[in-house]
Amino acid sequence: MGSANPDGDQDDGCSKVDVVFAVDNSGSMSEEHDALRGPVFDSFPQQLLDINNGIQDFRLGVIDACPKPAWFHNWGASGACNFSTGANYMSSTSANLAAEFSCVTAFSSQGFENMPDQCVDDGALDDDDEQPSLTAAEAVSAANLGGNNLDFIRDDAILFVVAMTDEDEEFADVNSAQEIYDRLVAAKGGDVSSVVYLGVAGNSVCAGPYGTALDAQHAKEVANLFAAEGQGLFWDLCQGNLETAFQTAISTLVDDTCQGFTPPEG
Repeated sequence: MGSANPDGDQDDGCSKVDVVFAVDNSGSMSEEHDALRGPVFDSFPQQLLDINNGIQDFRLGVIDACPKPAWFHNWGASGACNFSTGANYMSSTSANLAAEFSCVTAFSSQGFENMPDQCVDDGALDDDDEQPSLTAAEAVSAANLGGNNLDFIRDDAILFVVAMTDEDEEFADVNSAQEIYDRLVAAKGGDVSSVVYLGVAGNSVCAGPYGTALDAQHAKEVANLFAAEGQGLFWDLCQGNLETAFQTAISTLVDDTCQGFTPPEG
């Protein structure tokens, strides 16, 4: 990590991370949700808190795989999650971060202030409720950052995206993995070196430790575009050990990205 001065401020590297956690909430994911709620999901914010590389704070927005609308959730199955930020995303400074994250990852189709998603979860295989990567990209688009996800992205922070599905990233509203990649990178001014991407999906058709999964070709394509730049990782949902996926992405990719990050002046 970059050197520090006596006041504890970094001379280089990053001290802030903006995290988007996008998880498929279609019907096929019910068994995964049942398996992942609690210790597995809850390990994620704790690992961010535990990272020992000079990161001072992070923001954490959670959303399902529906980009209509792509507004971070502040509502879970038990009702309002009452984030201490007063916004629809969480902060590492919250004394109740674990409870807030547990609330919002008990996914509800009414994720933003009890407003239902406008996606469907039946019919054709190009279901628009199974687009976690695109939904993350839409959530950090200029339109949503000027709207209900107001000012979530900070110029002096890196962007860390987690996208998860047990089926595949359905290209219902885009034509290619490259389009999703381009939209995510655009959120950081076209600089892929300030983006970290973790894709979680099946690498084959399987009955894994969290439930069944399909061979996710599109999800792998998105992750591989970031991996080719040294900024991404694909994790096979079939092998389980999702806590290790979080740890690997945070302790290697996020850490390495922070070391090379130069915050803008001013």
